[in-house]
Amino acid sequence: MSKKVRLKIMWLLFLSSTLVIWILVGCAKSKQTFESVTEVPTQVEAATVIPDAKVLLVTGEYVPYVGETLEYQGFITKLIETTLKVADIDYEIKFYPWARCSKMVESGEAWATYPYGHSETNDQTYLFSDTLYSAKHKFYYLRANDKITNEVYDFTSIDDFKDYTFGGANGYWYGKPKDFAAHNVKVEWAGDTDALLKMLYSKRIDFFIEDELVCEEAIERLFPGEEEKFDTLPFDARTQDYYLMVSKDYPKGEELLNKFNKALYDVRNYVNSEN
Repeated sequence: MSKKVRLKIMWLLFLSSTLVIWILVGCAKSKQTFESVTEVPTQVEAATVIPDAKVLLVTGEYVPYVGETLEYQGFITKLIETTLKVADIDYEIKFYPWARCSKMVESGEAWATYPYGHSETNDQTYLFSDTLYSAKHKFYYLRANDKITNEVYDFTSIDDFKDYTFGGANGYWYGKPKDFAAHNVKVEWAGDTDALLKMLYSKRIDFFIEDELVCEEAIERLFPGEEEKFDTLPFDARTQDYYLMVSKDYPKGEELLNKFNKALYDVRNYVNSEN
C-alpha cells in the first residue's frame, strides 16, 4: 500500500489517535461490542469528483446495520462512507423503502444499495462488492409455543419443518413463498422483521429466520422485559455475507465498483495492521 493511501486512511479512521472505523468484535447472544467511530476529520481533502456528479447510494432501515436516525446512520454506513472517501468517490446516501431501493439500482437511477446478500434473483440482476460484513442468521421461535417439540433440535434442512408454519419477508436469501411450498412447508408472508416478530408472539407462525443482531434489537424494542420469551434453535440457518448491491446500468458503475473494492481492501489491510 502506498504511503499516500496509508495517510489518507489514517486521517479517515483516527481522531485524537483513536481508531475510528466500526468493526464488530466478539459475538455474544445478548449484546455485540463495537469499536467506536468518530467523524471524518475536516483536514482530509474533498473528493475530486465535481459536486453535481455525486454517486447515489440508497438504503433502508435495517437496525443496527443501517438506520436513518442511528449514529453515523449505522456502522455499515460508516464503513461504506470511509471506503468511498478513501476511493475518492464523491457520493450521497438517501433512505427509501427497500423495494424502491432495489428498483432504483436495477434501473440505473442509483449506483448501489446496501446491505444485501446473494440470491438467485439478485445474482441475475445486479453486481456485488466484496464482502462488507458476515453475520449469523438464526431460526427464531416462541418458547411458549406448545406446538414445538424437541424434534426440532435435530432438524437438518427446511424439509424437516413441514409440520410447522414459517414466516418470511421479501428480499431475503431464502426466497419467496413458492420456495417454501416446494418443500411442503406452510408459510405466512409479512412486510418486515417487526411484523414477523408480532406474528411469532401471537403464534400465527412457528419460526422465522433473521439476522441475530437485527432480531435482538427488534425484540428489545417491541417486547421490553419479555426478551426471554424468544429463543433460537442451536444451529444457524446460514452465515450471511453482506455487500453493496450494484447496478449494471449506472454510468461507469463497474469502474466505480472496482475503485470501491480496492479501497475496501486497503481499509481492511490498514485496520488489520493496527490490531
